[in-house]
Amino acid sequence: MVSFDEWLKNNKLGNLRHIFSVPTTIMGYGDLKSIPAPYVLRYIGVGTFRCILLFGAKISMAYPKRFVDGF
Repeated sequence: MVSFDEWLKNNKLGNLRHIFSVPTTIMGYGDLKSIPAPYVLRYIGVGTFRCILLFGAKISMAYPKRFVDGF
């Protein structure tokens, strides 16, 4: 069991780190260095992954949103 951050590096997907950090921090799971990889892989569904890709491609969407100053 490794952190999701380490899993990304081990699978040569480290460039996707920022993109995956958005939904995990929005959902309150914490930093990618502290969350176990199986947890992220299990709970990021197809819809969330689609949003991640669109966000990474800088395609404007209403979601995801971050509350900069808290909720």
